[in-house]
Amino acid sequence: MLNQNAGTYNVTVTDAGGCTAALNGITLNSSSGVLANSVATSSTCGNPNGSIDLTITQGVSPYTFLWNNALTTEDIQNLSAGNYSVTITDATNCSAVSLATVSNIAGPQISLAQTPTTCGNQDGSIDLTVNGGTMPYNYQWSNVATTEDLSQLAGGFYYVTVTDGNNCSAIDSIAVVASTYPIIIANVSPDEGCAPLNVFFDNQTQNAVSYVWSFGDGTTSNTVSPNHTYNNIGFYPITLIAVSATGCADTMQVDTVNIYPTPVADFISEPWMNEATVLSLAEYHFTNLTTNASSYWWTFGDGGNDTTMNPVYHYQQTGEYYVTLYAYNPSGCADTISYGPMLVVDDIPIFIPNTFTPNGDHKNDIFKIYGTGISSYHLWIYDRWGELLFESDQLFPSWDGTYKGQDLNTGVYVYQVDITMWDATHIIKKGDVTLFR
Repeated sequence: MLNQNAGTYNVTVTDAGGCTAALNGITLNSSSGVLANSVATSSTCGNPNGSIDLTITQGVSPYTFLWNNALTTEDIQNLSAGNYSVTITDATNCSAVSLATVSNIAGPQISLAQTPTTCGNQDGSIDLTVNGGTMPYNYQWSNVATTEDLSQLAGGFYYVTVTDGNNCSAIDSIAVVASTYPIIIANVSPDEGCAPLNVFFDNQTQNAVSYVWSFGDGTTSNTVSPNHTYNNIGFYPITLIAVSATGCADTMQVDTVNIYPTPVADFISEPWMNEATVLSLAEYHFTNLTTNASSYWWTFGDGGNDTTMNPVYHYQQTGEYYVTLYAYNPSGCADTISYGPMLVVDDIPIFIPNTFTPNGDHKNDIFKIYGTGISSYHLWIYDRWGELLFESDQLFPSWDGTYKGQDLNTGVYVYQVDITMWDATHIIKKGDVTLFR
C-alpha cells in the first residue's frame, strides 16, 4: 500500500485454499520534518579560524549534510568570516536549510607619534595609541621596552608589536627625529690686508636655517655669506652663530681678520706749487708729511726720481712740473699723492710776488723777493694807513703776514724794498701785495 495516512493498520491474508492469517496493530508513523540549530564562533584577527556547531533537534536519522562551501560534516571549522548555509536531509528524505554567519573579531590598530630630541640630547619620545582589538594588550619594542609609550629616546627608528587578548598582532614603526646642532663650515677671504679691506665670508654650514655674523668691529649681519669692509687697522675676531630648524644653535670663532695701516702720503716743498721760481734758484726742498710708511719713491716730472725721505731737487730746465710721492710700508700697503705744477721760469733780475697765503699749510706762506744776482735787500711792509708792520735787511726770514706776533687779516699791503745786487748797485721797488687767509 502506498500513500497511506499515518495510523494503526490490521491486515488479513487469505490464500487460494481459503486459509487466512491476520496481523494486527501495524502502526504507520508520519515524519514531522527536520529542525536544526547552528551556533557560530567568530574568527579572529581576520584569520580563517571560525567555526559552526550544528545541532539537530528534529528529524529521522541518519542525516546527510551539504554546506555551501561543499563540506559534508555536521560541524565545520577553520572558517573565514562570512555567511554559511547547510542543507540537512533525514532518513525520510525530509530536508531543511540552516543559516549561520561567522563574524570576525578584528585585531588592534595602532598609531604612533614622535617628539624629536632637542639639540643632540636623548630626550625624544613616542606616544602609542591602540584602537580595537581585545584587551589586555602586550607591547614589544625593538629596544626591548614593554611599555605602551617610550621616553628618553635618542634619534632613530623604533619598531613595536602590539598583541591583544586574542593573540592578534599589529606592527608599526616610526623615526624619532634627532635635532642635531649645525655643523659650522666657513672661510674668510682675505683674512689680512691694508685698510680699507673688503672681506668675503663664505658660509658652507650644514643643518642651519639662520645665521648671525659678528665682524669684530661692532657690526653684524644675518646674510648667509656676506661681504664686509674694514676701514680701521686692528685685529678683528670673526664669530658665526648658526641655528638649526629645531632651534639648536652653535657658535664658532671662524677666523681673525688683520687690518694693516695704510700710508697716508703727503708732502710740502719750498718753493711751493704755482709759486714761480727762477731757474737759477729752482732748488726745491721737499718735506715728507707721510704717515704709516717706511719707504718712498719720488718722481719730479722731468724724469728725475729719488728714494730719500726728504729730498732736495734742482730743476735744470724751465717748465711746469708735477711731483708725485709713492709711500710704502712693510705690510705692502701703499698710497700716492701728486702736487703741481712747480713753476720754473727763466732767470730775471727781480721778481716780487703780488699774493701770498700765510695760512700755516707750508705752501706759499712767506712773502719774499726773488731774482738773479741779489746780494741782499732791505724790506719794509706798511698797511694802507702807512703804519710800518715789518722790516728786515736779511734775505731770510721774509715776511710771514704777522704784526707783533699776531696774524693780520686778509687785505692789501704796501711794500718797499731796497735791493743790493752783486755788483753793489741798488734797485728800489715799491708796490702792493695781497694777503689771503
